[in-house]
Amino acid sequence: MKQLTKSILFLSFAVLLFSCSSDDSSSSGGTTFKVNNETFTIQPSGGIILLTQNIPAQNMVRTSFTVSGLKGTSKTASVSFDLFRKPTESISGTYTIYDTDDAGSDDMETFIQTNNRGCLGWTSSLQVVNIMSQQIENDANNPTTAATITITDNGNNSYTIQYTGSYRKYDDNFVVTGTVPVEMNVTGTAVGN
Repeated sequence: MKQLTKSILFLSFAVLLFSCSSDDSSSSGGTTFKVNNETFTIQPSGGIILLTQNIPAQNMVRTSFTVSGLKGTSKTASVSFDLFRKPTESISGTYTIYDTDDAGSDDMETFIQTNNRGCLGWTSSLQVVNIMSQQIENDANNPTTAATITITDNGNNSYTIQYTGSYRKYDDNFVVTGTVPVEMNVTGTAVGN
């Protein structure tokens, strides 16, 4: 009887422990994201690319995250975020979209010095490609300013990237012709510098 009681207590504790672990992990990102309501899975290797550039003349650090994923064997999607921050700021934080077309402009420098961090919309982009036909199905950039990007540095090159908003589609005259919704809350190991 004592063995049965111990077994039941152990089993109850194990269920409680695993259910808590499950709840905790749900707050971090997963391995899928949506572009135009289609689900893409990031790959374990190379699914997140990180490039960092110090810009001391403008007192900024530029970091570009590109998240790539597959929809089965039919499509691939890449979503990039061009992020700027003061050198004294951690990469972790929430980045406001800055809607200007010149990455080196004094306006961007002023925006970063005033707000600590920002995402340059015009140089952030997304692309969805049909693998079989090699045709671009969606091509957009400049996320709408109502959205923000949140980056969390989990250590050991692991990052969580959260974004829910839309990228804008433009015609040849830079007139907005539509938007492409993106939903992202992913965690993965970044490759790059």
